[in-house]
Amino acid sequence: MERDRRAGIERVIELGRWLILIFAGVTANFSSTIAAHIGEVNLLLGSWALFNLAVTLALVARHLPGRRTQYAMTGLDITVATALIYLTGGFASSFSVTFYVVVIASSLRFGIRGSVTCATIISIAYIAAGMAVSKRLPAYDVFASHIFLYFVVALATGLLARELAGARARQIAHTYELEHAAFMELREVDRLKTDFIMLASHELRTPLAKIKAWLMLMQDAGDWKRLRSAASTKRAKTSSKPARSASRPVPSTSTRWSSRSSPASSRPPTAGASSSPSPTTRAVCSPTTSASPWFWPVLSTTR
Repeated sequence: MERDRRAGIERVIELGRWLILIFAGVTANFSSTIAAHIGEVNLLLGSWALFNLAVTLALVARHLPGRRTQYAMTGLDITVATALIYLTGGFASSFSVTFYVVVIASSLRFGIRGSVTCATIISIAYIAAGMAVSKRLPAYDVFASHIFLYFVVALATGLLARELAGARARQIAHTYELEHAAFMELREVDRLKTDFIMLASHELRTPLAKIKAWLMLMQDAGDWKRLRSAASTKRAKTSSKPARSASRPVPSTSTRWSSRSSPASSRPPTAGASSSPSPTTRAVCSPTTSASPWFWPVLSTTR
């Protein structure tokens, strides 16, 4: 903000400097009273124009002069204005108006104190340039009016610049307060939005969690039914296997023992022998012995 204010002040001062330069050029070249020093006046105005052009280009490039540069520029303006007054007749010169522009520029740059100081320096320079030309101090009313106006312009423009600066500062402060209030309001709205989203998500999450839990229970119940039916099917298959094996004929223990205890039955038949089994073999291998104990056929044969 301060940089923008300084840039605006420098642009106003530069505009006033160009206006005074144009006025001085027209007055010097179309006036018959300064024909003797027209060359020196044009050279001085040309040099001042080059300086103003350099300052204008610097302002266009956004380069602002520092405090020391401002003092130097103010001193240069006072020197040019004093030289113009000296070359154009002293107290009777019409270029004394350039001092007013210098006073206004100093009041905008340095405030009331700076403008009053600049008006004092300008008054001394004006009297010195006039006395250098006329070699004596003129009547009081000739230069007193100019000096009085220098101080009046210095005070008026200084107060006006201070008031403008204060008004701008108050406007900036008011704008900052409005922005701060808007920021706080937006922050409160953002907080309310966040609270609403949290509350809505919580209220929506609770029934959804219950629905999800019931769906999981239903899914688990369906899985448990499928597992139970699969287990019953597997158990039914397992129980059907012994039933099929029990239907097959299993030789009894007595039969297996009788076949082992009669070696004659296991021998091949000899030539000329009868192929019919012996009584002992019939008795041992008879079907009636399958229901008797394993030692019963042996006892019956011995008897």
